[in-house]
Amino acid sequence: MQEVALPRFITEDDAEAIGILETKMRAVYRDPAAYPPFTDVSNQPELWSIVIQRARARAAGGPCRVLEIGSGRSGFAAVLAESGLRKAGGVHYTAHDVTDANRDFLRARADDTVIGPVSELAGPFDIVFHSFVLEHIVRPRAFLEQILALLPPAGLHIFSCPRYDAPGMAPPSLAHFGVRGRLAYALFNLRRALSGRPRFPLLSDPAIFHGPYYRDADAIHCVALRDIERLHRDRADIERFRIPAYTLKDRLVKRLMSMHLILRKTP
Repeated sequence: MQEVALPRFITEDDAEAIGILETKMRAVYRDPAAYPPFTDVSNQPELWSIVIQRARARAAGGPCRVLEIGSGRSGFAAVLAESGLRKAGGVHYTAHDVTDANRDFLRARADDTVIGPVSELAGPFDIVFHSFVLEHIVRPRAFLEQILALLPPAGLHIFSCPRYDAPGMAPPSLAHFGVRGRLAYALFNLRRALSGRPRFPLLSDPAIFHGPYYRDADAIHCVALRDIERLHRDRADIERFRIPAYTLKDRLVKRLMSMHLILRKTP
């Protein structure tokens, strides 16, 4: 009987494995036909309302530079326009993405558009935000470090993402491993909860490489709150914010299975 494969987890310290994963993920995101999120306009009103609120406070003291990472086909520009904050240069909005597929869409809406790695962005930005992007990042530790470097003292990094360290949680990108894969992930999660390692682990063989897209089939970063807290210790103050929840399932997803954070860079 053929043995069922089990998931393999890697970190940014494994340069060869990360390079292979990065190359494969770039190929996925270069093909809009195979990646439906690049064809639909996104809507994240709960997170965007926090960004607008903080941008309004910043703009009261002068121009506020706002950067959205992993914009895709973001509807944020329309929400920003409705707020009135773009008038007279109160807020300057830069949209970033990793693929040319969205370049024209973003150029028509943002003040500036940057296509390419986050490492190519030039700050400072008063506010950097993204919504359910961190779980798709191949080099999450470097990504978070790069965002810190883009912020001035008291600059804000605002984001929402899943908590794949929560009990019973597992990335949907594990589905092709079946029940054995979920059990293996539960044991992996328990070990890292007890030891604190590995930090910023990634799934090396996500479902997106084995079949058509479904939601979070490309979620490769096994996001843990503890990793984020440790990386930002003495470098940023961490504030949690709540987004509205209307049903029991909604509360479970938004309170326990997701994290919503504001990181304020310390001097």
